[in-house]
Formats: sequence, C-alpha cells, structure tokens
Amino acid sequence: MDVPPVIVLYMPPPSKFAYGFHHCVPMKDKLIEDGYFIVKDLKYTAAEHDTFIDTFETYFKVGVTPEITTQIHPTNSDGPHPKFRYNWKIAGPPANTTYKELIADPVLPEGVSDLKETMVTCANKMLATVHEIAEKTAAAFMIEEKTAAGLTIPKFDAFTSKIKLGPHVLSLTGIDLEKYGEEGTVIEASHYDHNFLTIHDSNIFSGYNIWLRNGEKIEVDIPRGCFLITAGKQMEWLTGGNILACKYEVIVTNKTMLAINEAKELGHSLWRASSTLYAHLAPDELMMPLESFKKYSRRAKEYPPIYARDAQRLVKPIPIECNDNFYLL
Repeated sequence: MDVPPVIVLYMPPPSKFAYGFHHCVPMKDKLIEDGYFIVKDLKYTAAEHDTFIDTFETYFKVGVTPEITTQIHPTNSDGPHPKFRYNWKIAGPPANTTYKELIADPVLPEGVSDLKETMVTCANKMLATVHEIAEKTAAAFMIEEKTAAGLTIPKFDAFTSKIKLGPHVLSLTGIDLEKYGEEGTVIEASHYDHNFLTIHDSNIFSGYNIWLRNGEKIEVDIPRGCFLITAGKQMEWLTGGNILACKYEVIVTNKTMLAINEAKELGHSLWRASSTLYAHLAPDELMMPLESFKKYSRRAKEYPPIYARDAQRLVKPIPIECNDNFYLL
C-alpha cells in the first residue's frame, strides 16, 4: 500500500500575491511526477464528508436504483461493471455554446428528500478545492502574461479562467458489495479521464489503483476527509505534456475485503457509495498548450488544437450498467 504525503490547503487561502512555493510547488511536482496527489482542504470537514456519503448511500438503498444482473469481470475486462451511477451537473457552459446538449437540467430522482441540497453543497465544496489547486498550480509553473503596457505579470487564472464555464459533473457511483464483494471485482476499469482535473472523495472501502510514470501499479488509500486529485487529458493538453493524464482503476482489493468484513461485524451497510467531481474546461475552449509551455515543452507539438468537448474522443469510454432513470454523461 502506497501512503503518499498529504498536501494541505490552508484556511483561509493565502493571498494570490503571497503564495509561497511551499504551498504551490508540491502540487505541481506531484502532478508532473505521478499525475496525482492527496490533498486535505481544511475548508472541508470530515463530518461534512460523512454526511454527504450517508445521503449518497441512502440514494442507492431506497429503491430508486433498479436491480441488475451482470457478470463479474476480471480487472482487465472491457465489459459492463456491476455498479450504478448518478450524475449531477453543477455548472455549465454559456447559453450560446455550440454544444447545446450540455445545458440540460439535472434529473432529480424521487425518494431522497435532501439529495438536491446535498449534491449542490458537496459539489460546491469540491469545485472550490479544484479552483484553488488550479490557481496554485499555475502559480507554481510561474505562468505569465503581458499587459497592454508591455509589462509581464503572473497569470494566476491561466487554468481557472478556462474551467469557469465548464460543464462540471458530480458523479455518484454505487455498488452493493454484499452481492459484488468478490476480490478483483471491477468497479472502474483502468482508464484516463478526458476532463481537466478529477477530485475523488475518500471511501472506507478504498480500492484505488494508480499507474505511476514508470509503469508500476500501486494501491492508494485516501485518508478520511481528504481528496485524491488526478490529472485528465485536458490538463495534459494545456501543459503540453508536462503533466500527463493519470491512469487509474477502482476494484475490490484485499483492503476492501477487510473493510467489508469489519462492516459486517458492525452491522453497517455494504453499499460502496462514492462521490467524484469531474472539472472540465468550457466546451467551446480551443484546447492547446499555453504559451509558457509552448516555449519550454519538448512535447508541445504533439498536442494540436482541439475543442475541449472533443477531448472525450482521446480516451476509451467505460461501459456501465444503467437505465433511463439515470442522468449520464
């Protein structure tokens, strides 16, 4: 089990012009080296995390999620996975976007009275963390811009300005480990995300495996109240390959089995309910390496201009079991 250091976002956040490298550089370095890091945002409490997970778990248990029959697949499977997913769009592109399908309202299921409030609160907390990480990463890269007067100044919003109107999605994933708790069961097959940054909340059942740059696969545990941050293809494009998209999977591991056994002894639910927020660039954003990376990245030419919404064709989609009750990406 890999136990990476936890990067702390302090409360309140420091002034943009008081960012010390001790705040910013570790994020940038971990993203360059491994494509991920663990973060503790002090504005997000462990108690809030527990409340959110309890509500999400209730959603999967009250009957709105239909029964399915599916085959258990090995970790290298391309087939459907025994999970359910509910996606909540928390922000969207401007009304004049050329991608009209991205401005549909979220579908609110029946059966969980406080689901909407919980989704909105959780999503806003996670998105605020992403914005702070994006801003501090830009600061660590020392991205600059020239003013009309010809002065060179730091461009702290190099990333945040591009995700401001992105079609961000908070995704709930549920799997009944009482039925599908066999070690090796695939929850998310190995893949890369096509969005900018993905923020994963912690889960007592764990199960995250990440591939390092040297090809080694490690299991990563997310401490309670912390987040796992993984880079997506849009981040890779903007940095000209300085940061590569993170390859990861979620499966039932030995650690998951230990948590299942403990939950059984305590009489707790065996639903693994997790929340993940996918932060996107605005869909009409023409995605290409930023000027700072064009100058210094040897790989910048490998990233031709492409509209952000089309980034999804850069990765292989994951098949999942679903029905018409679900609002899907």
